[in-house]
Amino acid sequence: MVLDKYFYKDCNRIIDLAASSADGEVKLAFYDKNHAYALPPDYFILWNSLLIPKGSLAILAHPVSGWMDFHSHDFFEFIYVYKGSCTIKVDSRELTLEAGSLCLLNLQAKHSIELGSIKEDMVFNILVQPDYFNSTYFRLTYLPNNEYIFDFFLESMVNHSMEDNYILFRPGLENTYDDLIRHLIREYYIGKSHKEEMMNFLFSSLLIELSRSYGSHIDQSSQEELKKYKITEITGYIYEHYKDITLKELAEHFNYNNAYLSTIIKKYTGTSFSEILHTFRFLKSCQLLTETRLTVADIADEVGYSNQTWFVNNFKKRYGIAPSEYRKKYKNM
Repeated sequence: MVLDKYFYKDCNRIIDLAASSADGEVKLAFYDKNHAYALPPDYFILWNSLLIPKGSLAILAHPVSGWMDFHSHDFFEFIYVYKGSCTIKVDSRELTLEAGSLCLLNLQAKHSIELGSIKEDMVFNILVQPDYFNSTYFRLTYLPNNEYIFDFFLESMVNHSMEDNYILFRPGLENTYDDLIRHLIREYYIGKSHKEEMMNFLFSSLLIELSRSYGSHIDQSSQEELKKYKITEITGYIYEHYKDITLKELAEHFNYNNAYLSTIIKKYTGTSFSEILHTFRFLKSCQLLTETRLTVADIADEVGYSNQTWFVNNFKKRYGIAPSEYRKKYKNM
């Protein structure tokens, strides 16, 4: 499946945006037909707002020749090398990705990307907002052989000090994901009727295939240990009942005593029950701020906080701005 035309169409769109807004300090440049366009200093803000279409699942060509400095996002990023190659630095490791490679980056992953030329190296970014799993996570949780990839996403949302911030898939004889990725990219750009439904289907299928591949390389004892303690089910249950779940209710549901469950959660997620709960509540509050007209007080109550002042203060600590400012900045992105 040929994707070149979609790649260059997206490149031209981003180049036009960069060229029309470029001023001040030059941090990197786009290249097209021997012309360089300097990006503005707030490029990473543009990446997260101007350049990303509205929606929880988006795809963007990566038209950068040269080196992009270390950065991170508040969304999951899948880096897919369609043609050529690229070099990624993440977790103090340098990875060379050839055509057909796919790298999953979590929310905390600080990384840099280096490409040679967009005439030879074509890279697509699949960008997934955390709230995407509101609609897909639990529909897929109970399907066979899919828990490993979802563990990666859930742990990324609740554990801010993960040991591994990426999962790398390389092309091989058993590469079952390449056709799915190409169909997903094509579906995104052609924009036919029922686009969203088809993309959800393709992306869900992709996650299952990736999980099968990833799970086959995990140590068997590790698989059995995770299943024994029901880690995926526990974090998933908190995610589903974030508004009013308590540690006692969670322990009763999974037939553990409170102290033992608290120890299990800390061991396998790297954080506490309360921090997981706060993380899921604040993720939901961000979604409500940008997608509804509810007041800040109503949103605080909706996600389980009766004290609006506490909610606002802790929202600012977590995101650096007040809820009202967050809504103004990211509404109608």
